Order: sequence, then structure tokens, then C-alpha cells
Amino acid sequence: MQFDIPHLEPNMGGNEGLYAHRAIAAGEPCQGEYLEQFERLVAQATGRAWCVATSSGTASLHLALLAMEASATAFALTTPSFTFCATANAIIQAGCTPHFVDIDPNTWIADRAFVPVEALGNPCTGPYGIVDAAASIGRGKIGGTLACLSFNGNKTITCGGGGAIVGDDPDLEEKLRELRYPPHFNYRMPNVNAAIGCAQMERLDELAFKKFRIYERYRAALENYLPGPDISARWLSGYMSNQRDYDILALRDQGIEARPFWTPLHLQDQWKEYPRDDLPVTEEIWQKIVTLPSSTTLTDEQQDRVIDAVLSLPQAEQTPHRSSM
Repeated sequence: MQFDIPHLEPNMGGNEGLYAHRAIAAGEPCQGEYLEQFERLVAQATGRAWCVATSSGTASLHLALLAMEASATAFALTTPSFTFCATANAIIQAGCTPHFVDIDPNTWIADRAFVPVEALGNPCTGPYGIVDAAASIGRGKIGGTLACLSFNGNKTITCGGGGAIVGDDPDLEEKLRELRYPPHFNYRMPNVNAAIGCAQMERLDELAFKKFRIYERYRAALENYLPGPDISARWLSGYMSNQRDYDILALRDQGIEARPFWTPLHLQDQWKEYPRDDLPVTEEIWQKIVTLPSSTTLTDEQQDRVIDAVLSLPQAEQTPHRSSM
């Protein structure tokens, strides 16, 4: 379905096509100088000593867990249920079992997790070993012994697809670079994707500021807005509603692509049998989240239209019944 105002779309208004063409014309679609340049730019932007680019955010998590020898640390690794399935899938790929823990109601971070997730690009503050920071680029320094990023098409910076691991320990860097190439896992990022990423990174400050401004305009206009500490990448913006499904359908009827956020993993059939703590915060908030258009291509006029549409929605006690999404 096409929407007048899409939810998240890539902003490809720079040198993406030019650099990709150069990589192809040089006969270097797979390996070449753009990959090294992209890794330098990402390391600098995240305040880390090095970056190892990969084929996806999931691949980054898997390699990080292997490099940290997570399976030797503990059989069950704690991680939030409130995350995308890649986090738990990578834990299983690394030979461990995910154990789901709850999140803080104000930050949506699982402080007790071995693999915490920076939901919405909100920062983790503890001395973590591995951080799932898929959407955190643009915030400045990203912590954790190893932090894993995604450059999927819906992220602030995209390579069309890809991921990265950033850190400071040279021994871990060496191990990750070895694991990334055949005959191990062949998780390297192609040079042509890195070329697109280099063009995106040239505009990182611009795109990150746009995310910040979108969030601030929603926060000024809407109640119950999604959490976003002062230090946050603000990847997605939106609000909490007791009538989430109705609101989303009503906004979509107006050409505005609103969406829910993650369904907690422990509520999905394939994850129901995995160990977990009590998860009262997760189970309360997940069904209230409405995420709104947050593309860096979003204009002020489009955002005003979204805000007006949200403010015009009836309150819960006035809402007619509509089928669940």
C-alpha cells in the first residue's frame, strides 16, 4: 500500500549514485577502498578506535558474540524480550539460549541484560560487553566493549543493507576481521554498499539533526510521546495510546503510514518456550506504541499534517469499535 506520508524511507540525496558507479566502474563491487573509508567514518562517528563492517546487523551481533566467546561465558544470555528477533536469533546462532528480561519504563533499556538493546537509539549507560545499537548512529559515542549497528534501508544511515561492529580492543578487532571472511562466515560488506554508506556518512550531521528536529516537533505537539533522553539518536518518534490499533488504522486511512513497534518476543510462538523473568513493563507498553513518520525526508508541512491528524483522533472512551490489526 502506498502512503502520502511514508513511515521510514531512505534519504538518498547525496553522492550515493556517484560513488556506487565509481566502485562498479573500477571493477571493485565486492572489495575496494570504499569499505576501508566507510569503516574509518563509522569509527570516528561512534567515538571508537575501529569499525568492522558486515553484511547485516544480525551478522554483526553473531560475530560479536563469537568474538567475545559468549557460549563459554554462560549458556543462557539475558536480553530484552522487547526487541527485534535478530537479537535473540544471533544469541542462538552463537550457541547460547536467550533469557528474556524486562526494560526500564523511562528508557526502554534492559539494564540487567548481557546483550541490551538501544531501543529507538536511546543510550545504554552500563559497562556492557555487547550492545545491540542497531539504530544508534548519529548520537555520538556508542558504548559497550562491542557495539553492533545496522545500516538497513530504514535506518538514519543506510548502505542499502549492512551492519558494523565498533570497539577499541585491537585483539577483538583482529578476531572479528578473521571471522568475517571465508572460510568462516563470509559476513563482509560489499564495496558497492560501502560506497553508498560513504555518501550517507558525508551527511550524517544533517540527517541526525533532522531526526532530532522531527522528535522535538512531535514532543512539543503531542502528549505521551515516546521516550527520548537528551542523548539519543531519536531514530523513531511517536506516542503512546490506549487505542493503538484504532489510531494506526485511522491515520492510515488518511494516507499517513503509522505503525506499531516490536511485538515482544516471548509473545510470539517461536519464542514462547524460552526462559524469561516477569515482564510487567514490556507487557504493558508494547500494545500502546504508535510510531509516526520519521523519515529524514519528512517536510515540516507533512509533519504538521501528521500532528493535526493525531490531535483530531477521538479519545479512547469515544472510539467506535474497529477490528484489531
